[in-house]
Amino acid sequence: MTDITFSIPSKRKVALEIFDIKGSKVLKVFERDFDKGIYKYSLDTKYLKSGVYLLVLKSDIGEKDRKKIEILR
Repeated sequence: MTDITFSIPSKRKVALEIFDIKGSKVLKVFERDFDKGIYKYSLDTKYLKSGVYLLVLKSDIGEKDRKKIEILR
């Protein structure tokens, strides 16, 4: 598990996507509307192979955050 905390300044559509180290999209975790606020999402990584991944939070105003995670099995 890895926790992702993010804040939304106003109501908007947000997507969380996972990319491998080569830049290929592995998974779209969610894409939905969020109200203004602070959110915490717990990502279950048990379905990802060992490796380095980028978690990218996107909205209608562009990419907001990137987090690099490494999974070792």
